[in-house]
Formats: sequence, C-alpha cells, structure tokens
Amino acid sequence: MEILCRGVKEDEFMALLDKISDEAVKNGLTEEILEKLLNEK
Repeated sequence: MEILCRGVKEDEFMALLDKISDEAVKNGLTEEILEKLLNEK
C-alpha cells in the first residue's frame, strides 16, 4: 500500500474520491456538465 503526502494511504484517498464523485452525481453533475465547466475560460 502506497502512502501519499501527509500520511494518507492510497486506498483511503481513492475511497474519498469515490465519495466525492458519488456526491457530485447526486447533485446533478454529469460528464457533459463537467467537461463544459473544465473548458470554460
């Protein structure tokens, strides 16, 4: 198991990213909306 900066383990970090992703989907964020937001200047 790799350790990321500040002692966070990789599997814990990935679980956090999954939680954030799930919450974003619940709030209506789609891949299309995300792409549009990322491409805005």
